[in-house]
Amino acid sequence: MMKRYRILWLIVLLCWISESCKDFLNEYSQDLSYIETATDLQELLLGSGYQDPATVMVPGAEIAAQAWNNTQMKDFMTYIHLMDDDLKEAPAPKEKDSYNRPWQIMSGYYRWADDPSVNILGSSFTDPVWEDFYKRIAVLNSVIAEIPKQREKNKSGEEETLNQVGGETYFLRAWYYFMLVNIYGAPYDKNNPNATWGVPLKLSEEIIDIHYSRNTVGEVYEAVVSDLKTAIKFFEQQNSPRKSKQVASAAACYALLSRVYLYMEKYEDCIAAADKVDGYGVKGLSSLPITESFATLESVETIFSHGPYVMYWICGDDAELEVKSKIDLDHLLETGEVVMITTREVKQNAWSWACSTEFESLFDENDYRLNRFFSRTRYAKNLVPRKYKEKLTYSEYDPVGMDTVVYTSVGTPVASAGWLRYGEVLLNKAEAQACLGQGDAVNTLKNLLQNRYKVVPEIPSGGKELVDFVRLERRKELCYEGHRWFDLRRYAVNTAYPDKKSIEHICYQITTNEAGNAMAEKVGTTTLEAYGENSIGSWMIPIPQDVITFCDGNMENPVRDGVSADFVIEEEEEESL
Repeated sequence: MMKRYRILWLIVLLCWISESCKDFLNEYSQDLSYIETATDLQELLLGSGYQDPATVMVPGAEIAAQAWNNTQMKDFMTYIHLMDDDLKEAPAPKEKDSYNRPWQIMSGYYRWADDPSVNILGSSFTDPVWEDFYKRIAVLNSVIAEIPKQREKNKSGEEETLNQVGGETYFLRAWYYFMLVNIYGAPYDKNNPNATWGVPLKLSEEIIDIHYSRNTVGEVYEAVVSDLKTAIKFFEQQNSPRKSKQVASAAACYALLSRVYLYMEKYEDCIAAADKVDGYGVKGLSSLPITESFATLESVETIFSHGPYVMYWICGDDAELEVKSKIDLDHLLETGEVVMITTREVKQNAWSWACSTEFESLFDENDYRLNRFFSRTRYAKNLVPRKYKEKLTYSEYDPVGMDTVVYTSVGTPVASAGWLRYGEVLLNKAEAQACLGQGDAVNTLKNLLQNRYKVVPEIPSGGKELVDFVRLERRKELCYEGHRWFDLRRYAVNTAYPDKKSIEHICYQITTNEAGNAMAEKVGTTTLEAYGENSIGSWMIPIPQDVITFCDGNMENPVRDGVSADFVIEEEEEESL
């Protein structure tokens, strides 16, 4: 019992040491003297190496928590979903100045602001993702250093546990660095992998008195690949690896490797890694009840998930309004200038975003995903994703039966970002094959699409048409899983089939009409230029300023440029939000 208390104390100590963002890589005295067995090491890994499913990973959560229950903020890296072209604002205010809504709090990311941590409310908040990832990397480095020490003790029955711990630890470190470099660094450019805009690498627990600087993108990617290969070696030494999909495995390593190699344009390696993922399949959508969630741990597609995060903060139903005249409401909505207006009382929380008009247009009734991945809201009739919905306590508009349905809790939900599944592995492989000019890409695609369409559409035989087809299916299949923003970045620097795209977001503000009712009124658009030399900074999330300050100028952020807005919010209106 005393040993368990020591382990728990160590976990608390490590978390406390790296609590401050400015100390993200600050060296500290790492006293692991209480680690006596491989099981102790495993407890440390599970306690502080993995992300806690209950962890709030939403920028601005402390602001929203002033009015909301914090349990509703379990989205994983919310801003990854907000910066691309698959979402649009769909605000529905309760009343002016009632409380801060997500679309207001996260507006800095949605509008690619110079400082995205400052929103249209004038409130600022810290970035929890940077701090959380580096905190866990510090723990992982300590675990890695301890593994050979435990091997030297040569305790009976420990080898299997040490191999499991080693595989999980190296996988997690690879995952965190891969996400860090794609969030805070530039996309991997095959022609210039050593571009300066990477993130700091710290791969040991050693105490070094230095100020850290950015490593190159290429250096971080090589570290990620190396860690994944090392993890696989650990797993291959096991006789009976753990079966839980919430812990790393060799299959998870190969699945992530297929993604990493795709980003690096190492297509042959991508295909080889994808072929190593066996024992999984594709979930047929034709037989999936419309009331059940697609994204569960129990699915035949799920390889690994970081935990049961759900998209509470992204999309949901409209507010249920008691309106004096439904006709008047419909007229307002048809104009397109007003999204939602309160005339009396809001019974339910209104939500913030919906599928963009462009993205919605990609689906037709031949595609099972339209009615399995999405539903339509009751009043504004917005298309919203329901991939991750665990259950609903209120009715939702059904796009097929034009009726209301209630979703049931079936299975354990997976992460809305940080989910490895077989559908992605097939798409990674198909894109690699298409870029190499291999006709086998068609058959790889069919393995997926026969479970997605009533009638599989004609697939191009090769060339740019096939590559574009794969990318389109990737956009539809992996929507709201944290891929689209990264995909747009890598397409822009792809050597064989480059594709640069600007993104336009319609923006709103809260105003009041003549009757004194709160309304969300369209004020204009914000546009992000296509990725290039003048806009690179806006295609990256800036490293937190206190980290820059702490490192005494050894790190910097690129200039955030290439964003234009065709509206101005008056100062007095801004203060009233």
